[in-house]
Amino acid sequence: MKNPSVKATLLGLALLLAWAGQAEALPGDADQDGRLSRKEWVDFMSEDLLGRVDADGDGFITPEEARRAAPLRRAQTRRHPLVELDFAAADRDGDGKISRPELSRALKRQKGMEWVFDDYDIDNDLHLKNWELKEPPTNVGLRFRF
Repeated sequence: MKNPSVKATLLGLALLLAWAGQAEALPGDADQDGRLSRKEWVDFMSEDLLGRVDADGDGFITPEEARRAAPLRRAQTRRHPLVELDFAAADRDGDGKISRPELSRALKRQKGMEWVFDDYDIDNDLHLKNWELKEPPTNVGLRFRF
């Protein structure tokens, strides 16, 4: 889909249905075991953040898109954590844009992402289940340093 607003709307609708209990599957549950591991959580979050920042829908975050990601820049609070990434460090292959695998690798190194996961993991079993997710994990803000 070329239209990013339609893509974002469809992603939002899918998330809303899943979180409202209308859908059985847990978003990001790659192995379909009904829970999210840390890896699945980070992969899901990187897909969500990529979808919110990638304005042209090409699967990459360019410096211009990263700078325009103002809606993702919000004050960090316990309910709305903020992850800050160095653009050049995240762009591991040096091609001037960040792919989903590069974003996923960068997020895995962020303490903020671990904190968010731990905050959701109420029973401390290192997995997230539907009942532990108080709200969709789209509350994470993102800021790039250049």
